[in-house]
Amino acid sequence: MPEAVITPAQLRWSGGAVSTTPLRIDVAAGALRWAGGFIIAGPGTGTNLSVTMPRLDRLMRQEHIVLRDMPSQRFQIIWQQTMEAIEAAFTALTQQVSDNTALLNEIRAAQTLAQAASASASAVQSTVSLANSYVEPSSVLSASSDGTITIAAHTRVYGDTSVSVDGGSISGFAQGEFVQVYYDDAAREGGAVTYQGTTGLASQEGARHIVGGVTIPNAGDPPSEGTGPKPPGYVPPFVVEA
Repeated sequence: MPEAVITPAQLRWSGGAVSTTPLRIDVAAGALRWAGGFIIAGPGTGTNLSVTMPRLDRLMRQEHIVLRDMPSQRFQIIWQQTMEAIEAAFTALTQQVSDNTALLNEIRAAQTLAQAASASASAVQSTVSLANSYVEPSSVLSASSDGTITIAAHTRVYGDTSVSVDGGSISGFAQGEFVQVYYDDAAREGGAVTYQGTTGLASQEGARHIVGGVTIPNAGDPPSEGTGPKPPGYVPPFVVEA
């Protein structure tokens, strides 16, 4: 009896395989996997990672695939249809991969915008937190006529958080001058800080923290107490003048 040896070309897909034998055709579906991340799709967007494999025709067990030294007509038809179905399935997979890649790029772009917005919001919140920060107790400054200002240890309050700040002193100011005392603390760690004073304007921004202001008393006058930045919404007590 004559024999025919058929060696089909190989078609491979990572995660699966397509193989043929003279008696049957076996198809093991490839897998399209999404790993190491996730997809969030809002209204009107989405992605589908499911794959529908085509139904392929089968040869009957008792059916001959070779007749008169040639592949049978039915085998040739089944082979052609099977290859076309496999090609169509892989074309669909390729398109799906392309669509998912485009979606992933859009997600990455959206994430970049979200991260930029988050960073901007954090910067604004940080600025507001410093601008609205204050000291407890509210008065930690004391000035003497020799131009020395003493700063007591205190707590710096930033909204829901606070840090302890060590005390200190500065000097070199003239009698009658109103001095604003401040220190720079970019990390907002508190502790030992370097106090400075100015007779000009100072504001709480960047790394600068205002401790308060105090007037240097004249010679012979008792030490004067200063005032500090007040909490947001603070209303001073009503004082009845004599």
